[in-house]
Amino acid sequence: SYSRADVLFVEELVSLLQSVYPNHVIWYDQHISGGEDWWKMILGEINACDIFIYLMSNDSLQSRYCQAEFEEAWRLQKPRIPVIIRPKTNIDNAPERICEEIKRLNWIDLSAGFRDARANARLYSSINLRLASAPQQPPQPLAPQPIAQPPVTITMKRPALYNTNRRIIVPIFISVVILILIGAVFALVNGNNSGGNDETMPTLEATTQVAQNVTDE
Repeated sequence: SYSRADVLFVEELVSLLQSVYPNHVIWYDQHISGGEDWWKMILGEINACDIFIYLMSNDSLQSRYCQAEFEEAWRLQKPRIPVIIRPKTNIDNAPERICEEIKRLNWIDLSAGFRDARANARLYSSINLRLASAPQQPPQPLAPQPIAQPPVTITMKRPALYNTNRRIIVPIFISVVILILIGAVFALVNGNNSGGNDETMPTLEATTQVAQNVTDE
């Protein structure tokens, strides 16, 4: 279980695990193809797994999908191995109930990366111990119903070009309006100072109306 923000770490970890455990299946959601009921498939894989590894970062601890996956593994009493994979990860970012369960378990700190030989050895040792102690029959679930599928949110982003044009065009339009208003004021002042025929001079009311029309437009 992991956050999309950590996909590069996950791909490297999966490659290493496949090398160390060639006779085992390392499953993550990249195996889900288009058109499948993704949550139903994830529930099935959690139910079939011998070990559930929760890759923890601030993103995955706050992810409703990762939280739901962890709770499903917990409900089924699957062996769970929490692994910190990013520096400055704060376990308190998880909901209180999940946070307490993670703290009850002994997690592994891989935040320094795969060059940390001691952390890698701890991970492989934990996996080996969980595989060796896996029960022949799965324990009874803690609750009868599987964890419900988290709500799926889709965020549509405006194209960058649209946003850029908007930021440029609006200031230009405002600048043009200001210049027109300044020009109207100068014309009014010059007209008052010239002492010319009142019939040919723009009145204050007329100038204001022109400026208002420009602003409205």
